[in-house]
Amino acid sequence: MFKLLVFSCLLGHVLSADILAVFPHTGKSHFDVFEPLVLALAARGHQVTVLSFYPQETPVTNYTDISLVGTLPMFVNALQFDYLKGSTPIFEFTFVSGIGLSVCESVLSSSQVKSLISSGKKFDLVIVELFNSDCFLSLVDFYGVPHIGLSSSRDLPHHNPRVGNPDSFFLLE
Repeated sequence: MFKLLVFSCLLGHVLSADILAVFPHTGKSHFDVFEPLVLALAARGHQVTVLSFYPQETPVTNYTDISLVGTLPMFVNALQFDYLKGSTPIFEFTFVSGIGLSVCESVLSSSQVKSLISSGKKFDLVIVELFNSDCFLSLVDFYGVPHIGLSSSRDLPHHNPRVGNPDSFFLLE
């Protein structure tokens, strides 16, 4: 019985993964969607490194924060939906893509990301937010590991072909 217990403990450690979770959007509502996932992964024994603008206030076991605070202005309760009300899809896409471009430039050139890349740390999986830019998928290529793309909002049109969604959920007869 003792050998079985020891084997079970070792097996649990062997099955844990080193996971990089990349949530580069400054909007708190986005991180609020992903935070329970990464905390649950850490609680289950995975080593989770989280790149975000919202580091944990108190240390969490198996959870390493790489804080992006200071690389961009925070976007907390700053977007008024009236601003987009009545706008065209082209305007919305351009607006969201513009935010994505500034996030890419600032975050990928930040000292935090440069340190992570030069650290030699290896990951088994990258979880990345699919929102307003694909530039963070470059980390998937850099680490050469599988990835999971998550979205906290409705899919943007450029997501559908990548993930195999049809362009429309309604078929016209």
